[in-house]
Amino acid sequence: MSHEHATPQRASKPTLNLVGALGETLRGLTPAWCGAWGAMAVCAALMAAMIFLPAGSWSGGWTWLVGLAVIASGLALKGGLLRIALKQPSGLGPAGLQLGKPEARLLGAALLCLLLIVMIASVLGLVLLAVAGMAELDADAIARRNWAAAGEGWKLAVVTLAGLATVFVVLSLFVRLSLYAPATVARGRMVSLDSFIIVRGAGWPLFAGLLLTSAPVIILALLSSGGMLEGPGGALVWALVLAGLQAPLTTGFVAAAYGRLDRG
Repeated sequence: MSHEHATPQRASKPTLNLVGALGETLRGLTPAWCGAWGAMAVCAALMAAMIFLPAGSWSGGWTWLVGLAVIASGLALKGGLLRIALKQPSGLGPAGLQLGKPEARLLGAALLCLLLIVMIASVLGLVLLAVAGMAELDADAIARRNWAAAGEGWKLAVVTLAGLATVFVVLSLFVRLSLYAPATVARGRMVSLDSFIIVRGAGWPLFAGLLLTSAPVIILALLSSGGMLEGPGGALVWALVLAGLQAPLTTGFVAAAYGRLDRG
């Protein structure tokens, strides 16, 4: 008499189709512009207002007031864009202007993620300083980029590798925490460390997608470094691009990535 034993099938691990996620991001730009144009306009206007504040007002209350308004408008914009990208329109205000529980959760989750990054970056920075101190390199020679006089080659290589490792760890943290926002809105609770579980196994394609969708900011940075975006006009271009293009691109991509990687 034969007995057949069913072999349990291991659940397949969700993977991130980078091309599919990027395509969904681009297709989502039009709904984002149509649904959150008001939040984009308010956010860009408030960022521009900070630029045109009189020089003597930076130490006064106006700066704090406008700064808080920029944070509030940024939360409204992020919350609106995530509702649209995740196809969860409940609570979406007129033209993407709303401040509700999802926005409060986004703020709390962002602060938790920031705290984690600052703590780990601080520890890594102290380790890097200790390594640099033990290497006894000539700081003045390094500042002058006179590498031959900076110290022994192997010591310089060790400090350089330690610095690269520090940057890699911090960037890895940013990538692994990058899905906190769509997870927070989709799950209805603050999500921080759980983002590590969602991203597991998809770090590199997620990093590539975040880099590609950051093209507007990268282009603006290159133009600024070349002196092509100077003065209030250049700062106004930054405000418009950040609110009107970079925000929906980044938010749309992390929402698309979350939809493909969420393990429940």
